[in-house]
Amino acid sequence: MQAAGGAQVLRRRNLSALLAPTGPLVLPAVILLLDQSSKAWARSTLSSRSVELVGDFFQLRLVYNTGAAFGILQGGRWVFLGLAIPVGAALFVWSSRAAHPIQRVSAGLLLGGLVGNSWDRLVAPAGKVTDFIAFSFWPAFNLADSAMVVGVSLFVIHRLLGWPRETSPEISGDAS
Repeated sequence: MQAAGGAQVLRRRNLSALLAPTGPLVLPAVILLLDQSSKAWARSTLSSRSVELVGDFFQLRLVYNTGAAFGILQGGRWVFLGLAIPVGAALFVWSSRAAHPIQRVSAGLLLGGLVGNSWDRLVAPAGKVTDFIAFSFWPAFNLADSAMVVGVSLFVIHRLLGWPRETSPEISGDAS
């Protein structure tokens, strides 16, 4: 029984060791790079056509959005950018201080998604965010949006399952 608990703590420590040297900005930087690269591809490839992957159900289709999720608050470019600064700072602090690797990954995904869409709002004409992944039953979205959804989902699942907040041996009861 002791070995199983020790193995669980060891797995957490290995994940923590894997994430610790990278710092709180590596995952957001990777998300930003993937997001902006995919958006550039979408703007160049999908500007004159859509690509049906599964008929009308799943397509790659270029859409520009000046609002937030689901197109709400159209034209809120400066409001979103103003909110992004304190929210981004809070996410950075959280990812730097989070005790559990899941919390660090969640914060990193959220920060990467926030920076990806904020970059569009800052540099694109009229602050338009590039969306291109489209399901027939859902508004178009992008990789930054996906990163934020996964980040929030990880956080909620983490909290609902009551996983430990800390991964240190003192808290888990394992002194090895």
